[in-house]
Parts: sequence; structure tokens; C-alpha cells
Amino acid sequence: MNSINDKLPKAKNKYMSDISSKLFFLHIGLHKTGTTFLQKNIFPNFDTTDLCYNPPNIINAIRDLYRHNYCDELRRETIRIIYRELDIICQKKIFLSHEIYSGTPWRNYDDLEKMSSFLKEVFPTAKIILVFRDHGDWLESLYKEAIKDGCLLSIDTFLNYTSGKFGERRNIDKRNVNALDFNYRRIIDSYIKKYGRCNVFSMEFIELKNNTELFISKIERLLETKILKYESGKENKGYTAFSINLIVFLSKLLIINRLFILTKIEPFVFMEQLLGKFDKKGIRLKLAIRDSSFLVKNVIILHRVFLRFGLDKDGTRKRRLRRQKKFIKFIEHYIDWNWDLVGAEKRYVIKKHYRNDLLS
Repeated sequence: MNSINDKLPKAKNKYMSDISSKLFFLHIGLHKTGTTFLQKNIFPNFDTTDLCYNPPNIINAIRDLYRHNYCDELRRETIRIIYRELDIICQKKIFLSHEIYSGTPWRNYDDLEKMSSFLKEVFPTAKIILVFRDHGDWLESLYKEAIKDGCLLSIDTFLNYTSGKFGERRNIDKRNVNALDFNYRRIIDSYIKKYGRCNVFSMEFIELKNNTELFISKIERLLETKILKYESGKENKGYTAFSINLIVFLSKLLIINRLFILTKIEPFVFMEQLLGKFDKKGIRLKLAIRDSSFLVKNVIILHRVFLRFGLDKDGTRKRRLRRQKKFIKFIEHYIDWNWDLVGAEKRYVIKKHYRNDLLS
């Protein structure tokens, strides 16, 4: 196999000494399989003598590329940033953990190949760690996460379930999925094809939940690095079934708009959209203004200021979600009712469909 140095254009080599001897480990999710718990309570406690965990500049660079749909110009810049950072890291082992490395669940992981191909290009000799979960439980958890992010749909609408059948994912402005198009074998086979079977390791969420110490010991053996301390912490808890049904019901009555939307900042949103017409989406500020006129440079800078302070649609959304979170917290302080949101009927169909997939 070619070394990392062989894959780099000459322009990138100036940032490097020799990183081909480093060992790379990528924990790529999936989403809703204890990733937040591991990233907050377990992985930061590895012995850092010979292991570097989630170097911020590398994590942020890959996250930016993901958010901007892997655009070519930003892709080249991302690779430069990654190798420049790797060149100054003294530890031999690099351990990266982020669920976006498996793609986007709201799109049924249709960007899996884009992300896995990018990771293969940058970390061609990495070992891959995947964690899977029972499909029914995983879809319920994914739905709760969508609600948390402001996607106020019923679970049937989210899963496209009508008249006893699951349908295709719809191209609408709210998150929804094809519940029968999350074949775990497709995901793991994508990485096996690129990295080889001996370099791809799959684990189960149920083991993390029921026997955390055994789960951690397997990670330690793979990385050949010890965890110095173990911090028990709460699992990333979703909203209760009662809270979810209440907030979805309120949204249907349009009460939610009056509760959560700050209409007074709409003029700022309009101004941001106007300035944004002159900006270059997906491009870092330094690159965006490099060949622009003096006037356009200042317009782009002003647009980035608007984005920085949340004076745009995303900023409006963040304010709405903060209010939604406070509302839910107030409700759950008094009423903590929970039940199976997926239900026996849908679980039966899901289990039957995935009977030959992993975890069956």
C-alpha cells in the first residue's frame, strides 16, 4: 500500500516531516450508539503518552467539509490543514471520534461514500471502529434527536409509515427517513472494501449499555492504550414520549410558532440573505475575499459577522430551540411519562425486514 506521503501533492509536503509511521484509529459512530457518552466520559481519559485524541483543528476541519457537502476547494484546504496538524503532533497514535464520519442519517447515509472516500484518502492505513444498535431502538432514538433539533413531526410522518407500510424518504424541508433503508451491512462493507476486513471492527451498543467495562476493554486492546480513569456519566437522554407528543400536538395548532419564534429579528434575516448573495458558500473567509474587490470584500466580511452572531435563519433556529428546550424541561420536571414511540406493529415490520442484517 502507498504511504501517506505518496498520496500528497508537493504543496502539502512542506507541512510534513514523516507521518507515515503514525497509527490512525477512526471511531465513526453510528449516530445514537453512545457516541456522546464515549466522547465525553471515556475517550478523553486515554493515556496521552503515545495517543492523541481528537485534535481540535483536525476535527473542526473535517466538520466544516462535511457541513459544506465536501466541496472540492474546501476539500483541498481541509487536507492541507489535517497534514499540517499531523506534522506537529508528537504522539504515534491518532484517535479520531465523530459520528459524522459515517455520513448523515437524515439522508439515509446517502453521503456515506463521499465521507468514507475522503477518510480513505487522508488516512489510508486507519483502523475503523463501528458501533451498531437494534434497528427499532435506533430509529426511535433517531426520531427523538430529530425532535430535539426542532423537527416537529409525528413518528409515523418521520418514518414515512402509512397504512401498515413504510415508504420512501420524502424531499421536504423537515427531517424524515426511509426506515427500511438502513442496512448495516452496506455501511460496514463500504469500509471493508476500502480498508480491508482485518482493519474494520464492529461492536454493539447493547454491550456498551449493559457491560461498559467490557466494551471499554475491547477498545483498549485495539488501541493498545489504557484508559487512566473511568468517568461514569448519564447517557445522552432524549425527550420523554409524553413531551414529544405534546410538542408535536402544539405545533399542529401553530401555538408553537408564537411560543418559540422571535419575529423581531426577521429584518436581520433578510439583511443576511441579501449580503449572502455576494458571499461564496462553503469557502473559508481568507479564500473568499482573496480575489474580490474592496467593496465585495467588506460585504463578505459583514455577512460573516451576521453569521457569527446568529443573525440569520440558523440563528433564529438556535433561539427557537433554546426556548423549546426550556419548555420541555419545565414539562418534564412535573410529568415524566415514557413509552415505546415506535410501537409493536412497526417494530415487527422493522425486525422482519432486517432479519438478515447485522444484530438479527
